[in-house]
Amino acid sequence: MKSFSLTILLLIGFALQQVIASPIEEGKKTFTSRCASCHKVDKDFAGPALAGIYDRKSMDWIKKFVHSSQTLIKSGDTAAIAIFEKFKKFPMPDHKDLTDADIENIMAYIKDETGKLQPTSAPQSPATGVATDNPFSFKQNPGLMTSILLALAFLIGVIYFALKVKKYEPVTDEDY
Repeated sequence: MKSFSLTILLLIGFALQQVIASPIEEGKKTFTSRCASCHKVDKDFAGPALAGIYDRKSMDWIKKFVHSSQTLIKSGDTAAIAIFEKFKKFPMPDHKDLTDADIENIMAYIKDETGKLQPTSAPQSPATGVATDNPFSFKQNPGLMTSILLALAFLIGVIYFALKVKKYEPVTDEDY
């Protein structure tokens, strides 16, 4: 019974880990609340399109720019100056309160969104011509995995409880 209880606890722990937001989800929340009014992933807006920024600039540069673009511009950084001039010298607000982890999560979200910008048709398997995109993929939908694991843990818990209750059932004359 101890190993059964341990298995239940491990399943519940794994399910809870899946419920905790991924860096992409955290990045999406931050991007939506702090960045989306000026930036789009796929096109210039009030600020530059951000698709591929992580390939063009180092994470250190991105963090410095997000924390204080004007400080980077005043330091003479040519890339920062070019962005500032391209967007009509409209200064990006400082985001000094964002942690490095917050910015890394935003970059994870942007990278994920950039991957979704590829052609919208599902990729075809060369041998069969069958679409290989799977909407029930656990990797693309961690909530699906979480739901399945929670349901499984619940069912195992119900079975465990039923076995415990059955063990303490009174013995009647019909049982003999």
